[in-house]
Amino acid sequence: MSHYSTLKGLGRAIAYFPQLGIYLGNPLAGIFLSQLIYWHDKTDNELGVYKTAEEWLMETGLTYRHQTTARTLLKNLGILSETEKRLEHKLYFKLNIQAFDLWFEGCINSDQISKEKESNSRNTDDAFPERRIRNSGEYESAFRGDTDAQFVPTEITTDINTHKNAPAEN
Repeated sequence: MSHYSTLKGLGRAIAYFPQLGIYLGNPLAGIFLSQLIYWHDKTDNELGVYKTAEEWLMETGLTYRHQTTARTLLKNLGILSETEKRLEHKLYFKLNIQAFDLWFEGCINSDQISKEKESNSRNTDDAFPERRIRNSGEYESAFRGDTDAQFVPTEITTDINTHKNAPAEN
């Protein structure tokens, strides 16, 4: 069996708008929001779409923890509202179109302002002070600590110099 056939047998793929993840600062929230946008007009229920955590997992690959993080971020932005029907043991998810449009418009406008600043800048390092710090050698990497040179090969250099200055043996 081919890998392509295997993938086709796993189910359907979802549409994902990567730019949403970038704007949200969280790709997982972008995936959740993309799927919520897909389902928004697929229900007539005024409370929104009903989905279990397992259904979200099967559709998006997001674990319960990922879903919780994404939902919290989207609720804080006012983009998502949730209605819990305790007696029915159901949680409904509704996309707030007005809040989404307002938030997304702000993202687009800030992108345009950033691009204008970048194109008007004579020196890209002035437009991005963090780049100037990073290039100065004073930047501290989250992965390696301080980026100043940590290794000086004095032993090898000394050894080479010793042999170079020694009298030639015949």
